[in-house]
Amino acid sequence: AVVWEASQCLLFLAPHHSTIWLMCNKLLAFSLYEKLPAASLLLITAGLPKLPISQQLSISLKAIEFSKRIENTVDRLSVVLSCLSSIVTISLELIGSGENSAIYQLFSQSWFVEMWLSDCSTFREEVLDCLVETCLMHTQNNQVWLTMAFEVADVCCRVLDWEESCFTYAAGYYFMLLDKLCEMSKDTSFAERKVQLMEELVIRIEAGKSEDCSIPNQYARNLALLTLAKYWQPDSSEALQKLVRMVRLRLFNTEMMGFLGPEMSVSSSLSVTFLLSSCAYIGVRFHEELSQSVQKILEEFIEVLESNKGPEAIIELSYKIIGIVNRAKQEGQEHIDQFDLVLDQKKGISIVEDSFFQDSLHAALNIFSEPGTKYETIVPEKPMQLLKIKQTASEMNWRCLEMQEITGLADPIRVWCNNVIYPSYSLVVFCFKAYNSTKFELQNIKFQYLISQNLKFGLKQPRSSSVSSLSTEDSFEFKVRAIIKDSGQVSISLKVSVEGDSFPEESAQYNTLIYSVPFPRLLLKDTSSSHSVSHFLSLWTRLVYGDLAQCSMGSIESVRHKVGKYMQEALYVEEFGSFKLGWQAANLQGDRVVLYISGSRNSRNVRTEVRTSSHSNSLMINRSLETFLQELSEGELQVIR
Repeated sequence: AVVWEASQCLLFLAPHHSTIWLMCNKLLAFSLYEKLPAASLLLITAGLPKLPISQQLSISLKAIEFSKRIENTVDRLSVVLSCLSSIVTISLELIGSGENSAIYQLFSQSWFVEMWLSDCSTFREEVLDCLVETCLMHTQNNQVWLTMAFEVADVCCRVLDWEESCFTYAAGYYFMLLDKLCEMSKDTSFAERKVQLMEELVIRIEAGKSEDCSIPNQYARNLALLTLAKYWQPDSSEALQKLVRMVRLRLFNTEMMGFLGPEMSVSSSLSVTFLLSSCAYIGVRFHEELSQSVQKILEEFIEVLESNKGPEAIIELSYKIIGIVNRAKQEGQEHIDQFDLVLDQKKGISIVEDSFFQDSLHAALNIFSEPGTKYETIVPEKPMQLLKIKQTASEMNWRCLEMQEITGLADPIRVWCNNVIYPSYSLVVFCFKAYNSTKFELQNIKFQYLISQNLKFGLKQPRSSSVSSLSTEDSFEFKVRAIIKDSGQVSISLKVSVEGDSFPEESAQYNTLIYSVPFPRLLLKDTSSSHSVSHFLSLWTRLVYGDLAQCSMGSIESVRHKVGKYMQEALYVEEFGSFKLGWQAANLQGDRVVLYISGSRNSRNVRTEVRTSSHSNSLMINRSLETFLQELSEGELQVIR
């Protein structure tokens, strides 16, 4: 009862802020000596955007503290992501208005300080990773975001002090943020702040293991060197030589040499890759002064690898970097952009705000749900790439970025899908891209198509696709053409099977998620009566099938714009403080669909009615009216009852 009352107050009674605050306090206090139900905090975070800034901050900080008790990883990360996103959003608003941000408020919480300075814990790293992700998700090319992001970096720099035994992915996330900051702070008032960051990294890397300011983790030290190689601007030739010496010492130290055998682990291989990429950046950026020194280091390293029967991939990369340095010496630094080096963000991943929470939640789940693999990762040199397609930047294209994944991160074959509609032919074309996410070649792969009942395969369209083999990081594209023969949800899924040499003991077979085309995408704008209000009202009265709902609506202008993407606006009337809005469209079968909204300018609650000329179309809309209105308005219309 308490949870329900609090949720209703949060979601629907936003003006009563004092009541909301009392409810939240009551709810949290009620659960102090019990296992806090996940539903409680999830309901609270759902209402955060409706609160004033001061209460958003207080509730967010409390909710993060109590979220540690949530046993379910999905629920826990959902709460942490939502609350940290709220804190980041608040900070941007405060900085924009000339006030101090809320980021440092984390240190006002005794539980946070204790957790941040204590021994390692999964929850501590979840908080750090989610904080970096929320910061990057809100990336803006302005002074406000840079101010907030540098504060986040100050909070997260504690990761450099964390011991080897409790290290997971946190350093990768931290250096991803530093990389973004260094890239975006060029030619801004924050350039001096970037210089300070680089000097601090130099001091930490030069420090001995026994010193307090050292970086105890090998992986983090090598990432720090890579960051210096990319962005540090030494002010003298002595400083330049110091940078080369640091890379050489790390590359040839006893600890690293012990890993250079044929059974080299993933984490060790990545650490070496970071150092080799550091050589590439130094050799290219300072090719006139240091190209010979870098080439000599790499040649010596290749000799060591070959004598120890080191990994062929590392030897090949070393030769490639020698070629890059030599070419830069001959043709100039600008040619470095032709190569996909580690942590190269110029062709990086675009994070789409609408899908941020779902994608980042999946990434976090993948990170923290696999025991015994704390050092293992598919692409740890690009941690944020876990949020999107796991392939090199050179293979990315616009179509991939717009695709929706229909598999999980753990599936050996990961599949993305999007669609193209051809209304004049009632044709939908599903475009698929399958990607081998394993570290070995897969063979005898088959994709069987499972389509919804209102679809039929196009002429000469096969019922399945197959590929004989797919190497690591390779992809396979195929299309499925289907005719839309009836109204209803248009969807497709795949049955994926991998047989033969890929899995000696048994074959692998699994079904993907269902990919559905949103109903508004299947609508055609109807302009037959869009220039006459009387014609629209006449059409409205003739349509006998429909459904009515009370909705909470955003701004009128925003609704007109978003619904107008899919339907033709035919009515907009304002009089005596009230308004009426009307749109019309038709589905691919020619059935008319009309949306009518009326309400008061002073209230967000509106009366919404959908009418159609088809009984089957009406049944389909009625079954999913809430989803239909949300998709049609892109979230501006929320059904209340």
